[in-house]
Amino acid sequence: MAFAITETIGVAAALFPRGWLSLYGSDATMLQTGTLYLQTVGPFYRFLGMGLAMYFAWQGAGRLRWPIGAAVLRLVIAAGIGIVAIRLGGGLHQVYLAQSAALLVSGVGITLAIAAGSLFGRPGWPRRTADAVVDA
Repeated sequence: MAFAITETIGVAAALFPRGWLSLYGSDATMLQTGTLYLQTVGPFYRFLGMGLAMYFAWQGAGRLRWPIGAAVLRLVIAAGIGIVAIRLGGGLHQVYLAQSAALLVSGVGITLAIAAGSLFGRPGWPRRTADAVVDA
């Protein structure tokens, strides 16, 4: 559900950025920069929403290794690629593309971690009937 909600918000912001940005000001530079950001990164908000929802699920399960790892990976990708892009003469658009890539990799990583059974254990867990708790 978080995936769908944040994707809807991201796509709406990407399609109609000035409607959102005009709430914060009317400066032409801000509107231009904000529009570029929302149109570049907005469609990837779905991965941010999914990541946050899964972070809270993992927190409830007492297993924070994967969501913290995904957040660190997202930071490393966004900052690393962003810095390289700027040093190679890129502009804000390349930095925003780095942020989009970071959200994508983080979201795919979280999905793969869930598919591998890191949240509740591998499919079929518990493996032995004796390990299951049965109410009598």
